[in-house]
Amino acid sequence: MATLGVSLVACSEDEELFDDSGSKVTLPVHRAFILNEGTQGANNATLSFYAPDGNADFIKDIFYTQNQAKLGDTGQALIEYNNDLYAIISGSRYLVRMNTAGVEKQRYAIPESEGDPRYLAADDGYIYMTQYGGQVTKLDANTLKVVGTFKGGANLEGIAECDGKLYVANSYLKNDAGYQYQTDLFVINAANMQLETTLTVDLNPNQVLEEDGKIFLISWGNYADKGYSAQMIDPKNGNKSTSLGVATNMTVGDDMVYFVNSETDWNTFTTTNTFFSYNIS
Repeated sequence: MATLGVSLVACSEDEELFDDSGSKVTLPVHRAFILNEGTQGANNATLSFYAPDGNADFIKDIFYTQNQAKLGDTGQALIEYNNDLYAIISGSRYLVRMNTAGVEKQRYAIPESEGDPRYLAADDGYIYMTQYGGQVTKLDANTLKVVGTFKGGANLEGIAECDGKLYVANSYLKNDAGYQYQTDLFVINAANMQLETTLTVDLNPNQVLEEDGKIFLISWGNYADKGYSAQMIDPKNGNKSTSLGVATNMTVGDDMVYFVNSETDWNTFTTTNTFFSYNIS
C-alpha cells in the first residue's frame, strides 16, 4: 500500500472558493484527501477524507460515497490545483479531475498505445503527466483535453514546474541486459514542449518537487552499491546542484523541504525512519 495526500483550506469568508456541487456530505473548510494505491490488479484504490481539525468523521472511500463508483486499479498520484483534485489511476489508465468534495468532473482515458501514467505537475492552466515509454502529456486543466506532448527518454517518473520549465526524471530503461539506470533530468520548455537541456544527476532519479524557485530531487540508486540521495538544483544559478544527504521521500511547503530516510533491516524486518528538514531561505 502507498498513500499520497493533499489538503485544502479556506477561511470562512472564502468558502465560496470551494466547489462542493453534487456532494452527498457536508465537509469542513479545512480538509485533507488521501489517495490509497490499493493492491495492483484488485480494483481497490480508494480516496479517503480526513478532517485535520477533528470536526468531521473520517470517510474511508469518499470517491465511492460521492460518485457511487470505485476509483479503479492502482492509485498512482494525487495533486491539488486551483481547488480541484487530479489523480492518476494507473492500472485503470485514466486521469480524473474532481471538485473540492471529491465529486468527479472529468476524466481522460489514456490510450493503450501509450506508456503507463506516473506523476503530475500543474501550472498556468495546464496539467503535465509523465508516462513510461518516454512521454510527457500536457492537458488543459479545465477540460483534460491534450494540447501537447514531449517524447524522449525511457521511463519518466517525477515532474516539477519552475519558471516555465518542466524538470522531468528519466529514471531507467530495460533491455536484454536488464535494468539500465539513468542519470538524466530533462529540462523541457512548458510552452512548446521541446527539450532545452539535459542535466546529469544522481543515478535513477525519481521524485521531483519545486519550492521557492529551487528544484529538489530524490534519486533511488541501483539498489546495490549506490543508494538513495537528495539533491537541490538552482535554475537561477546555472542549474547548480547541491547534495542534501540521504533521503527516501520528501515534501515541500513555506520555503522548507521535509525529508524522511527509511532504512529497513531485512533480517529482522525492522524499519528506522530518520526525519530532517532543509530551510531554503
